[in-house]
Amino acid sequence: MGGLATKVLTMKSPGLKKVFLLTVLLVFFLVIVQSWNDYVLYNPSYFTDLLTLMASENFVNHGFVKLLFLPVFDPQPDMENITFYTHYPPLPVIFNALLMKIGIRSLPFLRLFPILAGGLFLVFWIKLARLIADDTAAYFSGLYIVTSSLFTKWLPSLFCYSYDFLLVSIALYAFMKGGLSDHFQRPKG
Repeated sequence: MGGLATKVLTMKSPGLKKVFLLTVLLVFFLVIVQSWNDYVLYNPSYFTDLLTLMASENFVNHGFVKLLFLPVFDPQPDMENITFYTHYPPLPVIFNALLMKIGIRSLPFLRLFPILAGGLFLVFWIKLARLIADDTAAYFSGLYIVTSSLFTKWLPSLFCYSYDFLLVSIALYAFMKGGLSDHFQRPKG
């Protein structure tokens, strides 16, 4: 292969790294601009966003302890006969409720936190990929993720998606970093 093709495929060109970084920043900018509205019905997961907002509002109105730290999706729950939702972990709902308790109620501002979680996910994903592959594969896997519709459309969701991706990538990174450090040599390149 020629010199330029080798540089492109091995990410040794500083210009290519700048293009990668610019692409990532552009995608995050577009996601933030797209989510900067007051409509719940923004992303493909509008129903889960609505449920997250209702459950967060119930935490704010009735308290975490009274609701046993479990989401209640009924907009006006009967406090004598509460139906708790236990299918998904309640942490994203609790996190949104805490933000609402400190005064952050604007939907665009609430959506910035899942977007931040998505950015941290990307960082840990690339760190994880660099543990098991070379820099080129790591950056291209990150580029694939950041330009996928799953990432760009579901990233601003208030529900658990961004937080799930972040926690899984941290857990995998910690597992691989700790478990492979003595047994695995990173590929050169």
